[in-house]
Amino acid sequence: MTAHLRHDESAQPDDRSADEIERDLAATRERLGGTLDALNTKLEVKSRARARIREAVEFSQRRARVLLDERGRELALAGGAAALAAVTIVVSRGRRS
Repeated sequence: MTAHLRHDESAQPDDRSADEIERDLAATRERLGGTLDALNTKLEVKSRARARIREAVEFSQRRARVLLDERGRELALAGGAAALAAVTIVVSRGRRS
């Protein structure tokens, strides 16, 4: 039977049985699986947050375009009304003269 070496700094022979080593490996795999699950959960949270931020930015941009369009119409109507008022004043003054 060959001697197993511990995987640590001492590199001394491992006197555990094969069953003990298998149990340790299974426990290590279990801990590693839990760690990977925790990391995956964190990554999912970050990706969901990024997606929500992207959605919020897109919504804000769409809303800004709508407001600018509405504002542009309002300004055009106000400008048209001012031009009409100016023409009316000029015409009415011209008739008085």
